[in-house]
Amino acid sequence: MITQHEANNVLALQVSGSTDAPPEIHTDVAVEECIEIVAKTDEAAAAKMRATEAKFAEIEKLAGDPDKVVEYYELQVAGARRDELLTRKLQNIPHEEQQKLVDAWHLVGDVGSMICYHGYRWSGRGVFFTGTWPNFNWFPYDCNDAASSVKAWGPNVLCEHSWYRGRRFYAIGTYMEFQDLRDFGFDNLASSYAPVA
Repeated sequence: MITQHEANNVLALQVSGSTDAPPEIHTDVAVEECIEIVAKTDEAAAAKMRATEAKFAEIEKLAGDPDKVVEYYELQVAGARRDELLTRKLQNIPHEEQQKLVDAWHLVGDVGSMICYHGYRWSGRGVFFTGTWPNFNWFPYDCNDAASSVKAWGPNVLCEHSWYRGRRFYAIGTYMEFQDLRDFGFDNLASSYAPVA
């Protein structure tokens, strides 16, 4: 079940195998359209997007039960500890070294991951995500409405609001860099994240 129908999302799709090729950008599209566009290039990635959207729908149903929300949060915190460790390793090293470190991490994991930077051109505090995270206000991320540039490995989705609501910025490809999210009207908007898995 796809929960978000508004045609105001962004899809960045890397259609060739080369990470040097610029991604194909689609703006102001509905979630269903994003999935259809991806399916033309990569049906497996589109299937993962459908599964991710189904997870969002289930989470939306659970949000009404406070006990389930706390249980969900506790599970997410366990994954966040991994991201916190990797964020610390990525701090204070050059961007090329950051890419090598995350590429090496991806040799053992097949889900997407993303670094969200507070500044443009990958400056300022960088926060590393590999696990689904419903609210950027929560520890350890504390980065709500702060992403101005991103680097993305594999398929990912940033959501405008907490709990995966609002506009979406899909980054579907091998490795992509976006030095200024103002180009997509997504600067300082992201409030939740999920790898597309």
